[in-house]
Amino acid sequence: MGPLSRYSVLGVEVNCLTLGMATDHLIDAASRREHGYTCVCPVHSIMEALDDADYQKVMNQSMMTTADGMPVVWMGRWLTGEKIQRVYGPDLMEAVFQHTENTELSHYFYGGHEGVADQLIVKVKERFPELSIAGYETPPFHEISEEELSALSQRVKESGAHFLWVGLGVPKQERFMARAESSLPGIIQIGVGAAFDFLSGNKPQAPQWMQRSGLEWLFRLFNEPKRLARRYLVGNVRFLWHITLQLTGIRRYPLS
Repeated sequence: MGPLSRYSVLGVEVNCLTLGMATDHLIDAASRREHGYTCVCPVHSIMEALDDADYQKVMNQSMMTTADGMPVVWMGRWLTGEKIQRVYGPDLMEAVFQHTENTELSHYFYGGHEGVADQLIVKVKERFPELSIAGYETPPFHEISEEELSALSQRVKESGAHFLWVGLGVPKQERFMARAESSLPGIIQIGVGAAFDFLSGNKPQAPQWMQRSGLEWLFRLFNEPKRLARRYLVGNVRFLWHITLQLTGIRRYPLS
């Protein structure tokens, strides 16, 4: 497939995509045994990157970065005029599963708290019984050492997996994928945030109308106020301020 066009949101370069385009791109890359990592990008990722140039670099070196968050979608439509859809982590997982069931393309899962990956596999196999699952594991709480990363990479490679789904949360999962990329030839990594919790049933998902209207953050804040209050109440206000500066041309964030 050809290169994907991009637009800049506060310096993070997001691809102009629909869910179907993102799914096709990943499956094509996996079929060719290419390697690289994909980031799903909500407002939280944008703000982390605004405050951390190294993290912004990690985001911009991905093989694909999707708009996971309606404000990121709206910015893309405004800046490019293209038909851009939200490519949400759980939706992307389900779309790829649907299109790779009954094929040789296989999946490895890395993420979640203790027991979540086990629950996820049960739910996935209920919905996609012919999906090829190469393996799964729960990561340790600490940042893994080079020796642990090497051992993990070897397990993933020996499993024959084509996709490595990473559910470590922002910004940990993107840093992990960039670090692991060189040791995972022929494997496509996708960082999907809380998708492990949502698809396993461990946490509730916002209703579709809230997702479409950009109010998912409010649903998640209501369900996890202590953990998410600062992220949303402070981060969203900062995002609006900086986006206003970008849209008025006071601050410019050109593509690299």
